[in-house]
Amino acid sequence: MRFNCHCHVFNLQSIFNPSTAYILAKRLEDAGLTSDFAAQIVHRLERFMKTQGGFDSVGSDPGDFSSAWTNTLLGKAKVFWEALHVAMLKDMDKVTDDMMNQLHKDVAFVPLMMDILVAHQTGRDPLFESQLEGTKRQIIRHPGRILPFYAVNPFREGFVEKAKDNLLRGGFVGVKLYPSLGYDLSAPGMTEILSFCAEHGYPLLMHCNRGGFKQDDSATRNCDPALWGLVDVGDGFLDTHPDLKICFGHFGGAENFLTPDVFDPNHWTGLILQLMKAYPDRVFADVSYHDTALSPSTGTAYFASLAAILADPDCRSQVLWGTDTWLLRMNCQEVDYWSGFMFSAAIQDNFSLMCSHNPRVFLGIDPNEPGENIVNHLAFLQAHAHWSQEDAASWLNQA
Repeated sequence: MRFNCHCHVFNLQSIFNPSTAYILAKRLEDAGLTSDFAAQIVHRLERFMKTQGGFDSVGSDPGDFSSAWTNTLLGKAKVFWEALHVAMLKDMDKVTDDMMNQLHKDVAFVPLMMDILVAHQTGRDPLFESQLEGTKRQIIRHPGRILPFYAVNPFREGFVEKAKDNLLRGGFVGVKLYPSLGYDLSAPGMTEILSFCAEHGYPLLMHCNRGGFKQDDSATRNCDPALWGLVDVGDGFLDTHPDLKICFGHFGGAENFLTPDVFDPNHWTGLILQLMKAYPDRVFADVSYHDTALSPSTGTAYFASLAAILADPDCRSQVLWGTDTWLLRMNCQEVDYWSGFMFSAAIQDNFSLMCSHNPRVFLGIDPNEPGENIVNHLAFLQAHAHWSQEDAASWLNQA
């Protein structure tokens, strides 16, 4: 079985709150749009979803679209439209199906929830509850192929108990962190979350590059890998929680793979590689949304750096495959991204390590000694997807 360790199945309907509108407008401004134009786009998105509810299907056959890597404005516009079309599907089922239909049935997916809040929120939140239930529904619709991570955000009231309950009984196998939304990893309650994950074998995946969803540029420092540990300091999160496992999503930033030395600790990627060496089998990183890999002008340099990492015996077992679909779809489809890496001569001999062996270690999938997170996930499938004990054992062996 192969694993995509970084993807998404939410739609805009399930995450679009005032914080989302604020961050989306800022991202559009960062892309060069005026503040007025960005605000108009966000307003139109809100109005569309309120009045029409979203699209019923992706619509056009993906084969009708120009290549993601064409230099024509029309080709880029069509690809962006396809991404927006997926994001604006009416429900999460359709988003999931669009992703899964592109690949063979031996692929399992790790969808990461998003909890987009930039300030403390109290009371019940029907929007987040809808995303939560929609994510659980995908586990049941595609048993054995959806292994989701629960989004933790300390801005949410009661987040500690909500997280524990969904991890133990909701089918989730790990925790997603997105500190560039503006929260401190040392915020009240976060130590309890980290201790719980370490004790019960739930891995973490943290957004770790300087882009993505962020409250402002200064908030990206909350994603700094240095917070997790340094060999000569001893007070990082990996030191204070000795059994904790973490994946640094996006590997600190694809741009660092184009530098002369990918192992240079002066950038986030090099620092993550140092952490991999210092904390064997506990520090992982994924290559999701590394679009520079597929660009003709940067692909050779990118794959040379990735090949060097995979040749390092202290790092190669901690590199994970991920795509960041559906967000990736603004550049290419899921199947295109797989193909670009699978057929790269520089790494193709190690691709199965990234997408098969290493994810099993990270996720705790071991037929002889499965992690508590996997045991609880299989119990959820037995309770809700009517799996038998034999089904669960068979899945473990095949995975």
